[in-house]
Amino acid sequence: MKGFDPRFTDLPDYILKCTAQIWEGHDIAALDWHYGDDLIVRTPAGISRGSAAGKANTMATLSEFPDRQLLGEDVIWCGDDQSGFLSSHRIVSTATHRGGAFGPATGRQVTFRTIADTYCRENRVWDEWLIRDNAAIAVQLGQTAKVAAQAVIDSGDLTSPLTPRSDVVGPYSGTGNDNEWGELHAGILQRVMAAELAIIDREYDRACHLALPGGIALQQRPDQRDTLRAVRVPTLILCGEDDTLCPLERQEMMRDLISGARLAVIPGAGHLPILEQPERTNEELKQWLNT
Repeated sequence: MKGFDPRFTDLPDYILKCTAQIWEGHDIAALDWHYGDDLIVRTPAGISRGSAAGKANTMATLSEFPDRQLLGEDVIWCGDDQSGFLSSHRIVSTATHRGGAFGPATGRQVTFRTIADTYCRENRVWDEWLIRDNAAIAVQLGQTAKVAAQAVIDSGDLTSPLTPRSDVVGPYSGTGNDNEWGELHAGILQRVMAAELAIIDREYDRACHLALPGGIALQQRPDQRDTLRAVRVPTLILCGEDDTLCPLERQEMMRDLISGARLAVIPGAGHLPILEQPERTNEELKQWLNT
């Protein structure tokens, strides 16, 4: 690759080796050549700019999780030597909590996912989009996502979250590539976010392994029937008639396990009745609250 250190055979090799060197090897000095001078890093919490800020964030994370291992599940990429490369690195991390942003040291082991998209050229990273499942860390430390977020606010960090309006123009001006499978996946996600939920049944295998924020893996959740049997508060179970992710027989089972629970089934709705049939959903909620 033109402009890159010859020890890197291709872009995935560059991403994986640099990640291991900096994080697991604690080679903070490598950031001097790895990060561009005017590096832009975007996270849901906001934007940081400059290699010094990137180095400070890395050091803070390593201080809190010094034995962090970053297991690269995959690196996908596009681009060339002339225009630079865009990569997306999917990571599962394991680490021991030694105290920091998530509170005093607990010594607990945590596992969490991260996705880092980077724009690279001439052996350096110039643009980065980073998302980490902080909720998974909080839950494994005995907190909740809300408590962890409130702690950040209480510490005096009032930085506004990243939005399209607050985003800044960076060195990367492309839009990825036109890979047919990537375009298909993007189209599916756009339709899901537009509440066209019937597409999930058509395009997702029912055995699909899903990883959700908070470290939730839908195929590995423990049996909670005993928890439902112990519920002793008024309970409404509300579902869509056409929900295939949690079909009606599952909803009926929950109703039967919770003493005195009521089941409301919304016609013409799937997994998200509040989006698909908001008026009918509100009617059911009002009726339940008034009983």
